[in-house]
This record gives sequence, C-alpha cells and structure tokens, in this order.
Amino acid sequence: MALAKQLATYRTVQKSGASSVRTPLYEAIRRIPNAILVHAFVDSATLIGGAKLTASCTGSAVFEGMQAGIPGLTFARTWHSDCPSGPFCADAQSVAETVPQLLAKPTDEVRNDYQQFLIAHAPWWFLGANDDRAVARSAFTRERLRASVAEVLRSLTIDDSAESTGVRLARDNTRGERSA
Repeated sequence: MALAKQLATYRTVQKSGASSVRTPLYEAIRRIPNAILVHAFVDSATLIGGAKLTASCTGSAVFEGMQAGIPGLTFARTWHSDCPSGPFCADAQSVAETVPQLLAKPTDEVRNDYQQFLIAHAPWWFLGANDDRAVARSAFTRERLRASVAEVLRSLTIDDSAESTGVRLARDNTRGERSA
C-alpha cells in the first residue's frame, strides 16, 4: 500500500491475467483508490506511453518505460536494477523515498540514465556459454566479438551520439574477412 499512498493523486493501471493464483492480488489492487485493472493483452506501449512512472515485479514495463524516458521501480531485483531511473525497492520505506525522486526526474535525465546504463553494461551481457562457441567458429578475436555486440547495443540506445568504438559488425565485414 506504500506505492498506493505515494500515488494517491494518480490513476494506477494494472494489467490482470486469467490466473486464479493471482486473484487475491487483483482483488487487493481493486481496493486501491484510483486503481484500474485492464486485460493482460492491452497494449503495453499505450499504457507506458501515457505513464508518469512504471512499477513492476519482473521489470519488463520498467525497462520499456526507461526507453521512453519514463522512470520506474521494481519490487524484485532485475538485470537492470542498477540503472538509477529504474531501481529496486525492497520495502515500503524505499518506495516512499524513491517515488518522489523518480517523479521529479526530467525525461532527458531518465533517457540519459538508460543510455549510460546500456553503455556501461553492454560489453558484459553476452559472455555466457555461447561465448566460447562463437569465438571458436569465428575469424575474429573474443575482444572484437564483444566490441561488436557492444557497438550494436550502443547504436540501439535512444541517443546514439555516444562515441563509437569503430568496431565493424560481422555483416559489414570488408572483403576477405569471414563472418562471425
């Protein structure tokens, strides 16, 4: 209810599913003043596009919101919890402290937080089990493959004016180079 108190003057929209497991949760949400339950298949982009703040257990809506310059908070740790515009809130006290700070953030600051988060973390996201296999099948070094993926992610950020690493993507290979 801490979030509901913080957002008493806002409408709260929650997507609801058909799962009977979550019925008590949805019934509790219905009791929140200004809360609206919508069908699970309502377009997220439309809901997020009109939001001032997003909140999520899994983080998907928060990440989508940050892409659009809308801050959010999650109630579970996510892979993007380190982004200042989409932090993890562990308890009611952290929600009470965080919501006003997030609502005060200008859109450009949220977008900058998102972009800086991507730039800082992109080089390390693809270092799993596929990494060794990709390197073994590629004519490129591990470092060049990592830099190539990081470059793709940089180019996908909201403001792609971030300094390029100049690493060419595999599909842009010069004549004679093998594709990764």
